[in-house]
Amino acid sequence: MVGWRDEIMIELYSRKIAAYFSQIGVITPDKIDIYRFFFETFFYKLITYSISLLIFIALDKLLAGIVFLVVFMGMRSITGGYHTNKAINCLILSPAIIGINGVVIKYFPISILWIIGLGYALAIAAIIKWAPLSNENNVLTDYEIKQSKKKYSICISLTTMLMFI
Repeated sequence: MVGWRDEIMIELYSRKIAAYFSQIGVITPDKIDIYRFFFETFFYKLITYSISLLIFIALDKLLAGIVFLVVFMGMRSITGGYHTNKAINCLILSPAIIGINGVVIKYFPISILWIIGLGYALAIAAIIKWAPLSNENNVLTDYEIKQSKKKYSICISLTTMLMFI
């Protein structure tokens, strides 16, 4: 299980990589923190997607998993989403949610169109009710909220049209 020591290790490796790039002249010393943050984010996303894909491979649903990840992460990046107060919590929560979806895809043999339709309807309902999420870990201004609502309204409209093509 991933714990606080793993989080510290990811931060440590990210800091070392950024410092190394500064030493060899790839980045300037004043950019070390920015690149450290980039590497931390990269490692967390890499671990999350790797775990998620391994779950779908174990369930023998790799193609469905890839499609799900593309749609889920694409929609989440547009609509915002819940931001945990620690990256380690996100690292645990994201694959768990994705794994639950994988189990549903694998063990509930309903027509794939029904699953897509139901998931889409639930996602739209949640997006309309709660998105974008502004919390202490992701504070949004009124302007950002208004812009996000425009973006996901367009996204929902386009994906709805694509479903009927």
